[in-house]
Amino acid sequence: MSPFEILLPLALILTLTKLMGLGSQKLGLPAVIGMLIAGLLIGLLDYIPSDAVHYLFFSDDIREWLSVFAKIGVVLIMFSTGLSTDLKQLKEAGLPSVVITAFGVIFPFALGTLVAWAFGQGDGLLGHFFYGAILTATSVSVTVAALKELGKLNTKVGTSIVAAAVIDDV
Repeated sequence: MSPFEILLPLALILTLTKLMGLGSQKLGLPAVIGMLIAGLLIGLLDYIPSDAVHYLFFSDDIREWLSVFAKIGVVLIMFSTGLSTDLKQLKEAGLPSVVITAFGVIFPFALGTLVAWAFGQGDGLLGHFFYGAILTATSVSVTVAALKELGKLNTKVGTSIVAAAVIDDV
């Protein structure tokens, strides 16, 4: 595989992401919402029954490279989130953040476990708990990006939300 073969899929991803982000902003939503939708749409390309789509965009070699870029991107996003987080404000958020975290973990965990049990997913109680645990995951970087774009990152509510997301992930 030549280094240029990765450029077409990267161009597709970056172009669609930018366009969807701009479209999302035009609707008054954070750009990150459009970017997430773009990711979902690109993921749907995998279900198009065409060899051309798989050959041009997402061959196994290209998927490996995209996986490497995605991992680097996650590290960079988490790094930028850490840079924009003020530990002093996180400490001041204190109790409200803990309460938000508790509800943000307990409800998704309980409902996920209940739904897994109701639909017979998972092997026994631990399997049901696994499904509940999956639903408690949050994305601090997406939360920070949305709050930053809305101008609410350094407010009391924004700080509480970010602190809760950080505590949740820990």
